[in-house]
Amino acid sequence: MNEDHHGKRKGWAYQGRAWWHFGDGGRRHICFEWNLWSKCCHINFDVNDEDITLSLAFPPVSLWLSLAGVFNVRHPREIGIKVFSWALWWTIWRDPMCGWDSRMPWWRQGCLHVDDALLGRRRYSCETLSTHEVVVPMPEGPYPATLRMEKATWRRPRWFRETIFRASIDMKVPIPHEGKGENSWDCGEDALHGLTCPAKTVEDAIAEAVRSVLKARRRYDGNVMAKYPAPAA
Repeated sequence: MNEDHHGKRKGWAYQGRAWWHFGDGGRRHICFEWNLWSKCCHINFDVNDEDITLSLAFPPVSLWLSLAGVFNVRHPREIGIKVFSWALWWTIWRDPMCGWDSRMPWWRQGCLHVDDALLGRRRYSCETLSTHEVVVPMPEGPYPATLRMEKATWRRPRWFRETIFRASIDMKVPIPHEGKGENSWDCGEDALHGLTCPAKTVEDAIAEAVRSVLKARRRYDGNVMAKYPAPAA
């Protein structure tokens, strides 16, 4: 599975799948999957209408073993313990397709945020330092915008605070560029309506808005200097 877009394997086979088909015209099979350079941490047992899967993961190794076409399972169920985002998540014999249900007992589905338990819950605050009416210069003309210089802070009761200086830009006239064209809703023309980015000065924020649009035009228009009509006054 570690291949480039031409299907050529990159390096040794540290990630892949293998199947053994047997019985009933080969529709039954055992699948073994491995990733020897993984960041996952879990132990999980899944039962659905297609297969039964046992997975074990502890960095840097993840392993999956599936058995398909042997049992006729009508009601999918899942048992598992997972660790990610500094939290311990557990599921005990519940339907994985039902999503989160507030009526589900905590012992059957829940999570424990270890960082919140040890350091206290994280609190966010944002202070507006200044507001400016600016223009964002583009090849076809200037685009008016409102720019706010902000100081964002995250605090925990038992940990150091984290602070960043950033800018939020709200475009009064969106800056156009082509859409990604990957889905039905993002074909055709798109535009930059706003932007939030790390910045210590107004000049840095305006430069980041220009860079963002030119990068999108290079990627989706195929030309950083793609022609667009001058913005309305």
